Amino acid sequence: MRIDAGPTAAAEARAAVISCFDGLLSADKLDDVLLVVSELVTNSVLHGHGKIDVRMSSDGVVVTGAVTDEGHGFDWRPRPPDPRRIGGNGLHIVGRVSKHWGLGDGATSVWFEISVAD
Repeated sequence: MRIDAGPTAAAEARAAVISCFDGLLSADKLDDVLLVVSELVTNSVLHGHGKIDVRMSSDGVVVTGAVTDEGHGFDWRPRPPDPRRIGGNGLHIVGRVSKHWGLGDGATSVWFEISVAD
């Protein structure tokens, strides 16, 4: 899906994920996918530029996704966790929930994989 970078972008992305994967994933795994997509779309809204593309697929073993914006990239190194800081923990969350994750072309795309099985 392609969405506008705005205040409803994360909600639109979550709704699309639910429509595609509800009933195909356990509630816990669906929550994991929703959390990662929300974090990455929010990063694109806050730090990216232009439209946001959200791509999702599953082979029944792994859910694979990517969130891409039209920006020029970002500093991809997660900051050290700080429980006193508001924000800035999105990539830590992505790393903890995902089996694998990384950057695509020019650091404007972040991909992830989440195992379907517990």
